[in-house]
Amino acid sequence: MSDWREVTAAERELMRSCGPGEVAIFYGDELVKITSERMLQIYRDAVNAAIKGAAEMLALERADEIESWNVDDFEMGQTFVRVTLTSKAGAQASAIGMIADPRRTH
Repeated sequence: MSDWREVTAAERELMRSCGPGEVAIFYGDELVKITSERMLQIYRDAVNAAIKGAAEMLALERADEIESWNVDDFEMGQTFVRVTLTSKAGAQASAIGMIADPRRTH
C-alpha cells in the first residue's frame, strides 16, 4: 500500500469535510472518516494485541520481563500492525494485531 496514487475528487471532499476531532484515514483502499478518538482506539487495540501475542510466544508473564518493543512503521491503508518484542533475557518475537475496520462500531 505504499505506492503513490492520486486522490479522487470525492476523497478530497471527504478530507475537507472533517471537522474538529475527525480524521480521514485509508483502511485498505477506502478512505474513511472517523473520530480521532476512534482512530486512536483501533490502533491502540491492534498494538496491544500484537504485544500480547509476542509476549505469549516468549512465555512472558509480567510487563517487567520486557526489555523493549518496536512497532513497524505505519503505511497507508494497512489493516494490521506488527510489533517486535525483546525480553530482558534477549529473546525476540514478532506478532501482528489486526486493525479493526473503522467503519464498524463494535
